[in-house]
Amino acid sequence: TSSEDDYESSGGNISISLDSEDKLTTWSLSLGASKDDISRSSKVDDVAGIPQELTNRALLLRQSTQEVRNSNDSVIGLTQVLAPTTLMQISLTQSQSNGYHSDPYKLISIVDGNGVQVVSYYEKRPDFRSRDILYTQIIHNIDDDVLRLGFRFYRDDWDITSYTFDLKYRANLDGYYLEPHFRYYQQSAAGFHRYYLNSSDNAPEFASADSRLAEFNSYTVGLSSGFREENYQFSARIEYMSQQANPDRSN
Repeated sequence: TSSEDDYESSGGNISISLDSEDKLTTWSLSLGASKDDISRSSKVDDVAGIPQELTNRALLLRQSTQEVRNSNDSVIGLTQVLAPTTLMQISLTQSQSNGYHSDPYKLISIVDGNGVQVVSYYEKRPDFRSRDILYTQIIHNIDDDVLRLGFRFYRDDWDITSYTFDLKYRANLDGYYLEPHFRYYQQSAAGFHRYYLNSSDNAPEFASADSRLAEFNSYTVGLSSGFREENYQFSARIEYMSQQANPDRSN
């Protein structure tokens, strides 16, 4: 069961790993499948059940008591020793999901010609999603320190494309370590993302105002520190993240 009470998940995965004779190359393959049973509590408006998509919230229309989403994932990975102090990791993930993808709590505003909200509709997303992820990481030892440089490319058939750059440097000092961290993320918007809908326009096939589907970029800076004794270890981390949306994108 996930952290949200109205999402229940079940599934499993199979993993295979194969080393080369010289132990410098490792291939891995992982296959997984899951089933999500999605429902909605009555705490918001005293009416339980999945809202009918792209309908007026005030009408309290429900399409079902529960929806289902099935997912299949496959990951192929390569770990290669490039040098005694350098390791490279590459993985390619392909994921497909069928079923209910909307968020039963998310709303989108309908505005008039003056930009004033006149009503709220429940969102609607496609019932199929295909995702591809390419991830690569270089790990390099510098004396006793460790440098990690990662890059992640993501795309899906909802027109979302994203890039992630991640940099960590772990400095091992006398009895403890310091690890500064920098991460940059950039994402394009889903093709059906809208900040609002105009009341004079025809209803679209799909629409969502979810900020997670919008165009934005963010960066994170942080610092970790810790030490290890024979029977225990201690660590602490502080991070700051800034996110910038692009509200000027045409609606």
